[in-house]
Amino acid sequence: MSGLTTCEIVGRWRIVAADTWDRAYLDLSGSAHLTIGGDGRAEFAFGALQASGEIEYARTMVFFRWEGFDEGDEIAGEASAELQDNGSLEIDLSFNNGDDATLTAPRERLVQRPASGVIDSEHREGAWRNLAATHNGYWRTPRSAQTGRFFPGRTVLGAVKVD
Repeated sequence: MSGLTTCEIVGRWRIVAADTWDRAYLDLSGSAHLTIGGDGRAEFAFGALQASGEIEYARTMVFFRWEGFDEGDEIAGEASAELQDNGSLEIDLSFNNGDDATLTAPRERLVQRPASGVIDSEHREGAWRNLAATHNGYWRTPRSAQTGRFFPGRTVLGAVKVD
């Protein structure tokens, strides 16, 4: 695992485009993604394909040999993922059968929700407020649906817009 300490692309990346498939196919079985782990493993999934492999790290690039399944059939190949100037990854996949594909993936941004049942009712509203991002309009959160309270100018993950 050479280069892990300086590798800038460890994390989860959302595959949004490919030169071979359209977006509908990429997201056929869920959100298309590539996860570059700090544990020496990479995992990716798109369409009906799911695969993983062992990584060789560099500062802005990784290489890996992968194995997986596509519609139940065993497949394998090699891949590289390189950080581009715009902050996205360019992923080059080579299949053992001779096919090649180039994928584009921006870094996935995740927002955490408070754990259900862990926050008591007195502190739940504050926890939801901490998740909020500024937005014009009124939004109803799962908690405000129970209390009838609204948070003006707030957007919360999982909220429902109130007209």
